[in-house]
Amino acid sequence: GMASPSSYMTALMEQTADGIDKLQRTLKQSEGSRHKEVDAMLAVSETLAGLSDRLDAQAQQASKSEDANKVLADAIAQLAQAASKPEAPAAPAMDDATKQHIRNLDVGIKRLIEEQSRSTEMLADELRGELKLLSRTIAAGLDNRGGRADEVSNS
Repeated sequence: GMASPSSYMTALMEQTADGIDKLQRTLKQSEGSRHKEVDAMLAVSETLAGLSDRLDAQAQQASKSEDANKVLADAIAQLAQAASKPEAPAAPAMDDATKQHIRNLDVGIKRLIEEQSRSTEMLADELRGELKLLSRTIAAGLDNRGGRADEVSNS
């Protein structure tokens, strides 16, 4: 009832070959998963770069708006100051229409400032949402990666 040594060696070699085949398949799957993870990380990186570019552009736009608002506010203050002086010899007298235009400019500037503030808040909210989604995506990718490592070690 005992198997010959050559039968035992043949069975052992077949079992080893099967183990090597399984290991090879597992390594191929792991490599494929790694490529997918690298692609996902590249996509995340590109998304972050895009968000960074948008933030930079908005910061530049906000800076330009603030500069323009300051210049306009200074001009309005000078006009208002000139209008409040009794009769400045160098300044022409302002009629009611000019005063109304200045008031309208002041109201318009205040609206622009409020809208810029709302726009900044909306962008910040949007970025928060994007970052939450990004962190969830990364966490899910890491969870999946940990799950695959457990499967490979259990095989």
